[in-house]
Amino acid sequence: MKRSTKITIGVVAALSAVAAAAIWWVYKNRKEVQAETAKVPTYYVSEIPYTDPSFFPLKKGKQSPSIKLLQQALNAIPPMIYPAIAVDGIFGTATETLLKNKLGVTEVSQTLYNQLIKKGWQTS
Repeated sequence: MKRSTKITIGVVAALSAVAAAAIWWVYKNRKEVQAETAKVPTYYVSEIPYTDPSFFPLKKGKQSPSIKLLQQALNAIPPMIYPAIAVDGIFGTATETLLKNKLGVTEVSQTLYNQLIKKGWQTS
């Protein structure tokens, strides 16, 4: 067998191993995120969303119980490929990143907030 053929086979084998490892990693992490999200009960908010217009837009640096509701809703929105964030009521980097990844925005208007809370995202 020629040396170039051996090298080609080696490269293909190495790339296959890297691809298999990447697929396994994504699958493993997706299962962990789904397992973590499954701990959050089906989410329906019975309380009235925060309506004080001066409180909006919600953005990085704000802190309140309303942000906890937002974080719960964000954790429940598909796709579940993103790691769940802590529901601590603090709009920090993790909340901003998940918001951007799932909805393509970095701030939450009052209208968007009410839509997210009223939607009642389900984890199942």
